[in-house]
Amino acid sequence: MSFLCKRCGLCAANCPAQAISAGGSMAVDGEKCIGCGACFALCPNRAVSIYTPKSVCFALLRRGGFYERLAEYAYAAQRGMRNVYINFAVNITANCDCVSKRMTPVMRDIGIFAGADAVAVDSACCAAAQAAGHRFKGTEQLRYAEKLGLGSTSYELVGV
Repeated sequence: MSFLCKRCGLCAANCPAQAISAGGSMAVDGEKCIGCGACFALCPNRAVSIYTPKSVCFALLRRGGFYERLAEYAYAAQRGMRNVYINFAVNITANCDCVSKRMTPVMRDIGIFAGADAVAVDSACCAAAQAAGHRFKGTEQLRYAEKLGLGSTSYELVGV
């Protein structure tokens, strides 16, 4: 934990693996930590960082891989919140928009999707992309997110 930690104990109380000790100083047991990101998402003081060499290696190499960790982090970040999710399915490229280079769209714009269920919104986007003739990776990630309880792959599409 960092100097920003106020020892409120919120991270320890919400750690599903009981990997955080809330004694005299907060500490994470790397052997118990499952990399879910709950501590990162819940800390009101931003004292927990997921950007350490160990956490990056964990996310990339262990227990299913990077895409499963993304779903777990999304689940942790939105847990207990009421959100509206909006996907602008425009200028769609083959790579993630986090890639810092100019990319050419691989298909036409397919619209804007919105809803209170993140998994349903993403599932609708994937289905619309497939109907437009392009298939993206990610259906396994959506099923995993559904298994976690992040949302449902079922949806009702309502045009506006």
